[in-house]
Amino acid sequence: MPPRPSRHLCSLSLRANDTSAIKNPQWFQSHSFSTSTPKALPAPAKKKTSTSGPPKKGVTILRIKKKGVQQSTAKPPAPGERKALRKRIVLSNTNALEVPGLQEMGIGTLSNEASIGAVMALPGDVVDRRELTVGHTAYAPIPNTTPLQYSQSTYTANLLSQFLKANKKLLSTLKLTSKPDFNFPLAQGTTLATLAEAGTNDEDRAWPVFQHIWRELQVPGRPPVLYCIDNISHIMGDSKYTTLDAADKLRPIHAHDFVQVKHFIDHLSGERELVNGGMVLAATSLSEHIKSAALDTVIKAAEARQENEGETRVSDHYDPYQKLDMRALKALTSDFESLGPPSGANAVPDAPATPEAIDTTATSEPTPEEATSVVASTVANELGVIRLKGITKAEAKTILEYWATSGMVRRQIEEKFVADQWTVAGGGVFKELERGCLRRTV
Repeated sequence: MPPRPSRHLCSLSLRANDTSAIKNPQWFQSHSFSTSTPKALPAPAKKKTSTSGPPKKGVTILRIKKKGVQQSTAKPPAPGERKALRKRIVLSNTNALEVPGLQEMGIGTLSNEASIGAVMALPGDVVDRRELTVGHTAYAPIPNTTPLQYSQSTYTANLLSQFLKANKKLLSTLKLTSKPDFNFPLAQGTTLATLAEAGTNDEDRAWPVFQHIWRELQVPGRPPVLYCIDNISHIMGDSKYTTLDAADKLRPIHAHDFVQVKHFIDHLSGERELVNGGMVLAATSLSEHIKSAALDTVIKAAEARQENEGETRVSDHYDPYQKLDMRALKALTSDFESLGPPSGANAVPDAPATPEAIDTTATSEPTPEEATSVVASTVANELGVIRLKGITKAEAKTILEYWATSGMVRRQIEEKFVADQWTVAGGGVFKELERGCLRRTV
């Protein structure tokens, strides 16, 4: 049987003596099947999209004229208004559901034992925002001071502003009992609120105004004072500010050379007392914490003194391989007696007592004599330490019920749920409890 011909098979027969075949080759093609023309509809004609020319008679078209960008007629924000809105801390939430039966915090409720572990509302006159201040404020040396001290006028004016906002109702009832020693026109019967407002508006006189207000608060019969600072470890060493020394070289300024910081440290260490009573409170934590070996040593010694109720040597609690800031160590212990405040023309009004011999190497290591002589005495003005731990399960249940009532936690508060959240929060760490319950449900 002959082979089946291919569709594109080329057959060429050549003979040695046939020259015509070479000149005129013959091609042969055969197909094993046939095809027909496909039956399909023609493609639809494209519509004419031309918009040129006038519209047909009786046809209405919409023509929109392009206008310029519409300018906003709203009033632009004032300088610094956007930053203040971004930086503010709002303690009230108007979007949350109102919690029924919420008791308002006051003097009577705080002293009541039934209020332990309860959630209360802040009164309406309490300041619910404050500006966060970084350490980048203007500073200037105070002339005729030995050793040289520095003031921060902008920071002090801001402090007076916050002090006035929080205590304006009380300060408006307290009148001046003495005339300020700086040239400032004051009317008869001026209140402390008026003087604080004047110091807020005039940065150059902010520090003298603060000093006079503090002296007025120490007059017998005036209310007690709460004097506090947060993150005290930031002021237990050299600051980021610099000055030129005798060799015309930049050196960092110690934080205790600023009069505002030294004023607080003197009250914390007990060198200066609150005549009408009150509390001097310094807080520190591992959040935004700067390592201070002197502060850690004093805290360890104070805790040991509270447990043993006897003499405790600071040398037993510091690491000899660490460099201690001797100025911070001497400021926080009552055993290092200063040489007394400067006198005469070099004295600063109401300035804290500062030793005349300042150790230029602020981070130097204490000598054996200094280390063994630092003893935490048992006098009343010695530092006391309170360790803040996590909240209890009962307190965690109270705050979870408050969140559930306000609509932030959308589940039933049961004992098992409270125990689980309390354990996951590291034993009642409030920040972790909030992170695990609130942020997870959002």
